[in-house]
Amino acid sequence: MAVSLESPGKHQRLPPRSQLPQGLKTKSWDDRMRKTQQALAIKKLEAELRDEKQSEIQRRRQVTQERKQAAEERRRLEEDKAKVSS
Repeated sequence: MAVSLESPGKHQRLPPRSQLPQGLKTKSWDDRMRKTQQALAIKKLEAELRDEKQSEIQRRRQVTQERKQAAEERRRLEEDKAKVSS
């Protein structure tokens, strides 16, 4: 008769499993790091494009505001000229 140091029924339990999903267990570390680096590069590029677009919108808004100010200044000068000449 074999002497077992484990409690009865212990042999029926499954061995503990790691918490990693099966898909990640099969991939190598380099593959995962390459994918992570690609994702970071994409995020960086998207942020640059978003900032570039925002700066373009800001530039257009500033140009429009400058045009309005210049037109208002011309109108005010013409009114002053009309008041002085009459």
